[in-house]
Amino acid sequence: MYGLPLPSLREVATLGAIRRIQGTPPTVAGLVNIRGEIICALDAREVLGLARPTVPDVRFLVVLRRLQNPIGLIVDSISDIYTIDTDHIQPLPETWPASRAAFLAGMAGVPAGPMGLLVLEKVVG
Repeated sequence: MYGLPLPSLREVATLGAIRRIQGTPPTVAGLVNIRGEIICALDAREVLGLARPTVPDVRFLVVLRRLQNPIGLIVDSISDIYTIDTDHIQPLPETWPASRAAFLAGMAGVPAGPMGLLVLEKVVG
């Protein structure tokens, strides 16, 4: 389970049709139309190097705030909002793959289990 800082979140939408873009890296899923606004969508599984055992029936687009254009992150599920005190952020275990750890600020325990805390700037470049 992974989490983003709430101020970086603009909205969450059910993922609709994705318009693929030739020549883009696998992390770029394509373009998505959200109420007439075209948003570039990144695939969170590709960005984090996660396996894709099955694609759920419903996926979500987490639209993130950016200084210029919003960007979307395609995720499999949405959980709750948690308040995490910075004193409770722990370093990642050494067993985490370095390629995945590069996107994280640390870990925190939440009621649903351990959560990796994503650094938005590193996820979206």
